[in-house]
Amino acid sequence: MDSDEVAQRGQEKTFDKSTAWPLIGHTSQETAFVQPDYPYGRRLRCQRRVWVETKKGHGQRFVTQTSNPKWHGATVKWNTPHASTYTEGLIALWIDDKGYIATDRVSAWTDLEAMKAWGERNAQLLQADDYAQQTYAIMLAAKEAYQKKLEAGEVKFRVETSEYVPDVGLVKTSEKIVTARA
Repeated sequence: MDSDEVAQRGQEKTFDKSTAWPLIGHTSQETAFVQPDYPYGRRLRCQRRVWVETKKGHGQRFVTQTSNPKWHGATVKWNTPHASTYTEGLIALWIDDKGYIATDRVSAWTDLEAMKAWGERNAQLLQADDYAQQTYAIMLAAKEAYQKKLEAGEVKFRVETSEYVPDVGLVKTSEKIVTARA
């Protein structure tokens, strides 16, 4: 196998943003997006379903679940779902022309320009999902307010330095207030 073939094989397994489109409305096991031909171990193939779960007070998380290809019953037997950690931000699902799934995430830690770009990319999700629309509006307003305070020099941090003293532990040695700049 030459280097071109190796490079091509490596590219086959990557998500292609240029051919991707959003997956909207996949919010539970019942409404999950099903990938009909998904690898299961080295040789077997199964189905995989994916969705974004939302729980009030916790946020959102990405969930996947595979079918058991060794089951030969009349119906599909689903394995235990695997879920990511809840995030207070938002998760959008995308699929490319090869069937690869990717998540597009935004959180309160995302910078303002990236947050606005996420909103433009995921405008269809924001129109279709009330939770996403409300959460995005709150995060964007908070980020814009923080940015204004940062530019005005109103954001201040207390910086404490400590030193380890044997048999005593950490001992505070100094403290100062630092103004953050944009």
